[in-house]
Amino acid sequence: MLGHTLFHTDSVGVLHYHQHAAEGTGGLLGAKETSLLVTALFLRAAGLEWGEQGDVWGQIEARRPLPEDVSPDQVSRMADTLRRLLTLDAGPTLTDGPLVPLGNWVTGMERGGRTLADAARAGSLQLGLRGILARHVLFHWDRMGFTTRQQAIWARAARETVLGS
Repeated sequence: MLGHTLFHTDSVGVLHYHQHAAEGTGGLLGAKETSLLVTALFLRAAGLEWGEQGDVWGQIEARRPLPEDVSPDQVSRMADTLRRLLTLDAGPTLTDGPLVPLGNWVTGMERGGRTLADAARAGSLQLGLRGILARHVLFHWDRMGFTTRQQAIWARAARETVLGS
């Protein structure tokens, strides 16, 4: 039931994002930036510390290995930008910024993260919290329409940003 609710929340949010983007609703962040910000807020809401978030990115990276034609140096250059996204205080972006039209999506994903964390504390998860979060991020990226190549690059960059190379 938790997975279904989170899947529904994210699916509706992704649809709303793409609808706003297609209509040219001003002020939206790009798809990559929005996605990384939403997933970072999702991981934080699940109560993960910085290093634990890095483990989730590492699990995603294991499922989406870096393409051979992408050098680790290219990915490492993304670290500063990613650090800003992964650590951003999203409050202002939700009240008077680019996430205002997507507020229900963001708060729904945060609620989903907290609910998964509660289920983990209660011993109700078979796979483990970080494994489930990693899968939800992958499913989210698939719904956003990102290629496995994009996913591999971002997962590697996020893992390096958090845990180092």
